Amino acid sequence: MLRTVFILLLLSSAYLSAQVSKDFCDYTSSENMLILSKTAEDKLASNSVRKISKTHDGYILIATYNGLSIYDGQEFINLNKENTKNLKSNSIRDFCYAKDSSIWLATQKGISLYKNFEVTRLKSLSELDEYSVQKIICDQNGTIWLGTLANGLFNYKDNKLTKIENLPGIEKSGISVLYNDPEGKVWVGTENEDLYCFENGEAQTILVPKNANGVFSALCDSEGIYYFGTRNGIYTLKNNKLTLLNKNINFINDIKEDKLGGVWFATNSGLFYFNKKLNSFMNFSKVKILNKQIVQSVYFDDENIMWVSTYRKGFIQIRTSPFANYPFKNSNINETPSSILTHSNGTIWVATDEESIYELKNGVYRKIKIKTNLEGARIKDLFQDKDGGIWVCTYGGLLHIKNGKETLIGGSEDFPDKTIRHILQDKDGNYWIGTRQSGIYKISPDYKVLERHNTDNDLSSNYVLSMTLHNDDLYVSTKGGIDIISNHKVIKHYDQNSGLAENLVFDLYIDKDDVLWAATIQGLSRIKNENITNYTESNGLIINKIFSVLEDNFGYMWLPTIKGLMRIEKKQLNDYAADSTIKIRCAFYNHDDGIYDAQYVGATHLLKSDDGKILFNTISGISILDPQLLNEQNSKPKILINRLTTEKNTYYNFDRVELLSGTKYVEFAYSYIDFINPGKATFRYKLIPFEEEWVKNKNERKIQYTNLSPGEYEFVIEAVPVLGKGKPIFSRIKFQMLPEFYQTLWFQFLVIFVFIALVVLIYMMRMRASRINQIKLENEIKERTKEITQQKEEIGQKNEEILLHQSQIEKAFVNLKLLSDLGREITSHLTLEEISSTVYQNVNSIMDSTIFGIGIYNTDSNEIEFNSSIFKGSVIPAFSIPVNKKDCLLNQCFVKGEEIVVNDAQKELSKDIISFPKTSSIQAISSLVVFPIKIENKTIGLITTQSYRKNAYSDYHFNMLSSLSVYVGIAIENSKTYKKINEQKNELLKVNAAKDKMFSLIGHDLRGPVGTIKSFLDLILENPEMAESGQTLVILKTMQQSLGSAYNLLDNLLLWARSQRGEIDFNPINFIITQPVDESINLIIETAKNKNIELVKEMNYSGNVYGDQVMITTVLRNLISNAIKFTPKEGKITIRTDLKVIEQEGVQIELSEISVIDTGIGISDEMIDRILKPTDTYSTLGTDKEQGSGLGINICMDFLNRHKRKLFIENNKEKQTDKEGSTFRFYLPIKSN
Repeated sequence: MLRTVFILLLLSSAYLSAQVSKDFCDYTSSENMLILSKTAEDKLASNSVRKISKTHDGYILIATYNGLSIYDGQEFINLNKENTKNLKSNSIRDFCYAKDSSIWLATQKGISLYKNFEVTRLKSLSELDEYSVQKIICDQNGTIWLGTLANGLFNYKDNKLTKIENLPGIEKSGISVLYNDPEGKVWVGTENEDLYCFENGEAQTILVPKNANGVFSALCDSEGIYYFGTRNGIYTLKNNKLTLLNKNINFINDIKEDKLGGVWFATNSGLFYFNKKLNSFMNFSKVKILNKQIVQSVYFDDENIMWVSTYRKGFIQIRTSPFANYPFKNSNINETPSSILTHSNGTIWVATDEESIYELKNGVYRKIKIKTNLEGARIKDLFQDKDGGIWVCTYGGLLHIKNGKETLIGGSEDFPDKTIRHILQDKDGNYWIGTRQSGIYKISPDYKVLERHNTDNDLSSNYVLSMTLHNDDLYVSTKGGIDIISNHKVIKHYDQNSGLAENLVFDLYIDKDDVLWAATIQGLSRIKNENITNYTESNGLIINKIFSVLEDNFGYMWLPTIKGLMRIEKKQLNDYAADSTIKIRCAFYNHDDGIYDAQYVGATHLLKSDDGKILFNTISGISILDPQLLNEQNSKPKILINRLTTEKNTYYNFDRVELLSGTKYVEFAYSYIDFINPGKATFRYKLIPFEEEWVKNKNERKIQYTNLSPGEYEFVIEAVPVLGKGKPIFSRIKFQMLPEFYQTLWFQFLVIFVFIALVVLIYMMRMRASRINQIKLENEIKERTKEITQQKEEIGQKNEEILLHQSQIEKAFVNLKLLSDLGREITSHLTLEEISSTVYQNVNSIMDSTIFGIGIYNTDSNEIEFNSSIFKGSVIPAFSIPVNKKDCLLNQCFVKGEEIVVNDAQKELSKDIISFPKTSSIQAISSLVVFPIKIENKTIGLITTQSYRKNAYSDYHFNMLSSLSVYVGIAIENSKTYKKINEQKNELLKVNAAKDKMFSLIGHDLRGPVGTIKSFLDLILENPEMAESGQTLVILKTMQQSLGSAYNLLDNLLLWARSQRGEIDFNPINFIITQPVDESINLIIETAKNKNIELVKEMNYSGNVYGDQVMITTVLRNLISNAIKFTPKEGKITIRTDLKVIEQEGVQIELSEISVIDTGIGISDEMIDRILKPTDTYSTLGTDKEQGSGLGINICMDFLNRHKRKLFIENNKEKQTDKEGSTFRFYLPIKSN
């Protein structure tokens, strides 16, 4: 979109006419003219514009070669033959205003009439439908004059079209000009040098020089002088003869006079201005935007705006701007301004970043010569003291210029700093100097240092940005806030902790009410009686970052930004400080409003001159704002509803609008007309009675409603201009939504009557039918009842199945979750302290880390554990946070698995949210970053760093902490792996120790029986006579007992070894429980007989069980052998089976209980614990001194574990019953699971 703003920089002030009243616009002034260009890229109908004028309701009407454009300052509405029925041609050649406010359009296909966005045609003008009408006017009598291209001249009055006859040359040439002068005369000119004057119905021929080559434009100015434009020069009329005024300006298309009496000529060579007092012409064709342009017409509206239409570049809008601009490039300067001084000699001095100083006088810059070599140092401030001396603040020192003498201060022992930013003079004649590196110096006129203020004596920062004196106190803005110096010391300090918008304060201003205003990087702060109010984008500002603040003479505050200037009425700011519900209206000015370069030079200050003008630096030079001119230039905007559209019709006349019944869609289109401050307003609307509250509108020009009910409505649109007093303006339209026939009252009564009649008729028919079908219905009801009952039973059964399946799914889900939790079990954090310390040291070296912590998720407790958190460099005690604690940000990070960044906790977080539980008694945190620690997309913990400062963490800090969190996750996972390896190692050591102990026991247990056998054999061999004696049987029985014990030991050892190597397969089957019981008793009954122990079977359950029959036989054999070992002679061992029903996970399961109950010596709880340890082998001597290895019980527990079952041991004596000894018990399922 071509929307380029140009500032007219004309030749010199020599062309200026007499002093201009504020009610008029001098379009020839040099610095403060604003030009706006609009073309087809901005939605103009065509770049070829014929004529421009303002309608009675305020729109700008534009005739083009591609239709008619209606412009409201922001948007175009285009009418052409494609979208407008009565517009037969897109080529609009001319138009005029009739007395009834209608606009007559001269087109290539006759005449059309325009009014309120509607175009009509008159049957009485149908004769002209095929004529190309070139010119049209309405004279003072209301007669319409029409000039055609090749069909002569016509006039139209009282619905009658009349052709003007008997004019020589009219028929042969196209009519090129029609003009009605102030005296009522009508002037007619042709392309072939014909010129006629009609007065009181009579035509007078005016002689035109032959070399004029046609007359194309005419004007009678306010002094009664006639001007005629031809192909070859400009003529004036004297004694009914044309006299040549200028032969060098040719092809004059239009002539207009402005309100100052200047005459403007639109030509094929551009735009020219004639100053009658100087009798001279000014050529505007050399201005960039008008260069080599064919200008078709000129128009001056009632707001002192000049509208220029061109042949190829659309139209141009020219008006006075309150901004006077003095760009450096006009003086061939390629530098950036940094400071402005209004010199006592009436000129303006401008310093630059490139070590230069220029004097601006009469719009021209002249360089001030400086003898001192500043070595390329940037100039930051210019100041003129009471004695007329000039002080130049640079980054190469402080230069004092007086009476031609130059003195450079800085770099000395008592004044070492050379980076000077600002200087002030107090009432005693001393100077306050602000620096970039060492704070503030106070020096005497003879350069002696009187005071020094820096961070060593309470100054907030050594980087001084601005200073101002008020009531003998020095107010200072720095990178650390605001300081007030009084009586040689800092007495007050304001910063973010005090409520300031930001610590970086560019400028200060104190108004007459002692209110302190601060321009900060994050908005405007107001300080009054220690109360601070901040103004930002959230409550009215357009841009937060402002570089200066200054009040004009009309009560408005000016705030410069990098994109333009903001203006806010100070009263609104004060009112908002008292009542925050008040809305702040902020106006914004940029290049569209006349600023040559809207980019303000940062960290520089606004300056107000003695006459109330405001001077400011831009990247391209300096600009001067005239607030008085701005206030006087306020426009009178209008808001108009221009059409109402439905899916069936479009309405432009709103006298009485009745929308057809069945209308589903209603659209209102409105225009906000303002050519000085276009679009600078807020809008809201409502449809009464459909809406009770106003609806805010974001500058959308079309508002739609659908499915409105029949009734009376009123649509109201309100606009509140941002500038001026902000008084709202309205536009409204009333309309009626007609009902459909079925929505009318008579139709509703008819429907009710018909309905009642039908109900009565149906009732009578139903009663008759019910008597006939009653029996049949009863039978059907019985049948249906039976079917429904059956269906209900089936549905109940299905519901039970669904509930069963749901229960199974829920159980499966719980099991899966349990397995998942076990799989994520967190191991011991043996090296977490070292990890946390290392990460903290790295984080704290690159960012403010007042609080630092690493939390590890513990799946068992469902908590995040913080074992090594650090506060202000010290480790704090360990603590943990439940994951379901919703008021802590750390939990939110862990649960969501997403990072959390907060730059201003007081604003961004609820008061109920805590950032770090262990700091609740410490000052509230302002900034924090929390990152989840993930391994393979699984969150295992989190890492956080937190600060008391707002906006403490930048993108760099964010990215660094993100990377560190990955390394922390890897380190923690490695720590877990390391711990797991150590646990496995310790477990292996325990197993090896148990194995060694077991082998020792086995060796000891085998040594006894084998030794006994060896001793008896040695005795028999040494005493052969004993073999025949009666002692032989006793010896053999003893040997048999020893061999049995050794055999059992070796058998158990073989089973244990095969089990440990995984050589014993697990083959579960269904078998009768009595089989392994009988087999075990048969294998061991002889051993029991040796001790006269009774073996008893109590088979209360003798059915099937499910398991490995071989393993169960081995378990029973070892349990019975163990019982025999610890049961004294004459004792009793009972092998009992029972059927038990237990509930497991909500399901009842049938199990067979197998018990081995002895009447032996019993067993203590301590011995039970030792026996049941899988890594220990425990053995004692039996009641008959039998040896044992403890392997039997280990084998039993191992085989039962293969069945996912346990061995239970009870001491019968501790039950205080008549039974003695111990009970060994285990359970088997009666069927496969």
